[in-house]
Amino acid sequence: MSLKIIIIDAALIVLCITPFVWLAMKRKNKKQGLLLKIIALADKGQHKITVNDYWDTTAIGLDKQAGVLFFYRKKNEQEHTDTIQLSDIQSCRKIETGHTVGSKGSSVRVLDKLELELVPQSKQKEIHLLEFYDSEVSSILGDELQMIEKWVDLVNQQISSLQNNKRKAG
Repeated sequence: MSLKIIIIDAALIVLCITPFVWLAMKRKNKKQGLLLKIIALADKGQHKITVNDYWDTTAIGLDKQAGVLFFYRKKNEQEHTDTIQLSDIQSCRKIETGHTVGSKGSSVRVLDKLELELVPQSKQKEIHLLEFYDSEVSSILGDELQMIEKWVDLVNQQISSLQNNKRKAG
């Protein structure tokens, strides 16, 4: 093989690999930015994120020791943040909002919105709705269904643990 062919092959390989490397770096920077948003929320109250997830333009984190949930979502260029003390929460569940498309014989349910609902113990306080997915913002549903199931379980375990600790102390 001549030196010319080796150089051309190397240049072609670099050109083919560059877009994948660039996308991976961009994804990593996006993840880092989302994590920094919930870490900043946690730092305000001197908390430490022990469990977290991120997707699209959303991040969620939990300080298991303090029982505090942190949520960040950027939607239509507006940032939404929420810091929730889980000792004030009675229950957590998934809310799926959708509509049916098609005829009776071959109808399909289409998911419009996916939210994590946190119901406070006090009736005077507002219910927290944390939006995991909105079809008006993103037409592609990724891992949001698995993610919300994970967080419903995680938050309910944390609530149960906090309530058990409260009973033992009281």
